[in-house]
Parts: sequence; structure tokens; C-alpha cells
Amino acid sequence: MRKQHATTVTKALGAKRYVVVPLTSAVVGLVASLLLMLGEIGMSALANWIPLLVGLLFAVAFVAYGFLEYANKLRLELKGITDLEACLDQLAIYLEEGNREILNAALPTKADLPAWYERNKQWQTKVEAFLEEKFGLRERNSFRHIVVLEYKLGGGLEEKHIQQRNILAWKLLTLKDVILRYNERSARWRAESS
Repeated sequence: MRKQHATTVTKALGAKRYVVVPLTSAVVGLVASLLLMLGEIGMSALANWIPLLVGLLFAVAFVAYGFLEYANKLRLELKGITDLEACLDQLAIYLEEGNREILNAALPTKADLPAWYERNKQWQTKVEAFLEEKFGLRERNSFRHIVVLEYKLGGGLEEKHIQQRNILAWKLLTLKDVILRYNERSARWRAESS
């Protein structure tokens, strides 16, 4: 427990911990010099303690500022983790929607294909926009530009439908990969911040 407190203090103050004592000594010396110049030291017992009290107050304020800065940094990191997790939740919803409502949607006739193509296009556009906004152009492009060399999914109503289903399957796998990668990153950040 004591080691954990020492680690927290070390993280909170960082390199500042090496300057607390010298700065406090400088403040004590400055106040004592000012009081000597004004002729206040030696007049009463309280005046002799003023430099030490001012130095102590300075040291406490310096350390408190370090802890507040550290707490703010942790708060911002936690907010970033929470924002990332909310984005991952939304991606999981898109993954489920693409898998259930588009890839595995029942298509009884060829007359249903134009609506399926449109729904697929709208879903992909929505996911691409979300990826670009929340994760950047690189993730959007890795989702958008899929190259399928071999069609493993059959069951389409026509050749174009089979092709689009295979591309969609790869896009779903890419989306799943994004979720898993960023989920690992989020877990690592949470572990580091606790």
C-alpha cells in the first residue's frame, strides 16, 4: 500500500518532485532576507517563524498543484477511454446491423435486389462516415477499399449479388478487426490509468 502511494506521488509530481525542496528553501531564504532588511527578525518569536511558515505554505501549494494537474490528466484520459468505448459500442451496432439486416437478409425474389443494393450502399456510407469522423481516414479507407480475390459466399440471386455479399462479408470482418484492435487499446489504457 505504501509503495502504491509513493508511485502515485511520483506520477503526480513527476520531475517537479526534485525541485520542491530547493524552491521551498529559496522561498524561505527570500522571505527571511526581506524580513532582515525590514528589521523584523529578532523582534518577536512569531516573526522568526514567518519565513518557515511561508516556505511550508509554498511547498504545500506546489505539491497540491501537482496533484490537481495529475488528477486532471487522469480525468481527461478516462474521458478519452469512455469516448472510445462509446464509439466501439456504435461500431458493434453497425456490425450487427450489417450482418443481420443486410448480409443475411432473406431475399425471396430478384425484385427485392434493388432495395437490398440500396440498403447495403446506405449502410456502407454510414459506417464509412462514422469511421472517418471517429477514427480517421486510414480506418475509413481500410473499410472502403476491400479487395476480394475469391468468393466464398454463394447463395446470391445473381452474380452481382454474390459479389456484393462477399465484399460485405469482408467489410464486416474489417469492422470486427477495428473493434477488436481498439478494444485492446482501450483495455490497455484502463489498466495503465488504474
